Amino acid sequence: MEDIIAKQHAFFNSGQTLDYHLCMNNLDKLYHVIKDNETMIADAIYQDLHKSAYETFETEVGTVLAEISYLKWHLRHLMRPQLVATPLSQFSSRSWVYPRPYGVVLNISPWNYPFQLALSPLAGSIASGNCTVIKVSRYAPHIAQVIAQLINDNFDAQYIHCVQGDHHVVAQLIAQRPDYLFFTGSPATGKKLWRKRPSS
Repeated sequence: MEDIIAKQHAFFNSGQTLDYHLCMNNLDKLYHVIKDNETMIADAIYQDLHKSAYETFETEVGTVLAEISYLKWHLRHLMRPQLVATPLSQFSSRSWVYPRPYGVVLNISPWNYPFQLALSPLAGSIASGNCTVIKVSRYAPHIAQVIAQLINDNFDAQYIHCVQGDHHVVAQLIAQRPDYLFFTGSPATGKKLWRKRPSS
């Protein structure tokens, strides 16, 4: 865990994740990896949750593909500085907000929407210029294995990586000080997880 997140911090600090073409190419790659493996994804989700192929597409795969398509279509605009209102005290000047990524994002995905809540945040993280570690739920083991295979076979670990395991793995990941935590669950649990980060 230490090695994975250390390499992602180093890759992020290189500035490469801010490149429009890198973000677009990886969004496109993610889209096609999902499209090319829809049957395997649906089979795995059926084994874990007994969702039909239709429900899987409607609530998991289709949602992720729509998210990626939106981000690809709007990516250049989303990456541009945005003109905002200037305070009267700064009259005659102009103010801009420059979008900047956090760094290394840790996404702890749940069991009930195991594909959507692992991959939709990943798409947003790529578009934002972050590196990402996905921790998939052990309570949906078949789709967890499929996600890990698809991510780790198609993306560089210093940029995007998927890990499996229990709460001990989560604790090890948080101990490496990721810059942002994406967690689906109760606010109390989310705060408890974030407080486990080392103070320095």
